[in-house]
Amino acid sequence: MTMRLSHVVRLALLGSLMLIGLILAASTDRLGDRISGLLRAEGVNDVDGAKRSLVYRLRLDRPTKFTLSGERELVRLLSSVSIAESAPIAPAGWVYGYRVAFLDAAGAVIEERDIYSRAVLPEMTEEIEPHRFLRTSNERIAIQNEAIIDAPEGTAAINLLALDADRGVLGMDIRVYERQPLSDSGALVAFRRRSSEEQAQLTSGSAFPADILSEAEMRAASRNNWRPIGPNGIAGEAYQLVVMYEVDVDENEAEVVAAP
Repeated sequence: MTMRLSHVVRLALLGSLMLIGLILAASTDRLGDRISGLLRAEGVNDVDGAKRSLVYRLRLDRPTKFTLSGERELVRLLSSVSIAESAPIAPAGWVYGYRVAFLDAAGAVIEERDIYSRAVLPEMTEEIEPHRFLRTSNERIAIQNEAIIDAPEGTAAINLLALDADRGVLGMDIRVYERQPLSDSGALVAFRRRSSEEQAQLTSGSAFPADILSEAEMRAASRNNWRPIGPNGIAGEAYQLVVMYEVDVDENEAEVVAAP
């Protein structure tokens, strides 16, 4: 059963989201020339040179199940929504939510949580974000939101169910990650076995290069590595698979749009 967004939740989110209006620049309804060239009025969009990723579109009528490789304490969820091409820019963004049900090994529900986020388009913020799009649709893809949640003891799988969202939201897409438990010695060995490029990626948030990190910092970086997991069942039956394309945006191409 779906749930309507509560009045209290909407007011709380709206208050924080109205800050977006303070940083929006002069009105424009176009993207950079290179990005616009990828999107066509009808037919198939140009995906040459674009990165490809797989996401899973959540449903309102039944959950999508993801089985973990073992009991996990943390689960990472990356969500985004697609916005109708004709929807006007909303100064406060678009509110959406999804329900997480934690299941034990027998499939019984341990706990349920509802997670609400707000979606904004890349052109609505001053941050330089990649431009994401679909091959056969001009739906606009919002910036991704991240949620790292504590799983209750005994969690072996999760069910994800889309909740109602603001008008203009056409679909809600998700990716699920689990973090492998590592001992101190195992985390250190895992880090040292990685290539220099992989080590640099794991430590990208550090001010120091990977080769001068302490063992404690190496272990922490190794433990922060998340592994993607896919849903149970057959694509098209148990879940809906969506192929998303992504291109980097040059700073000179990025434009900020304001609500009319």
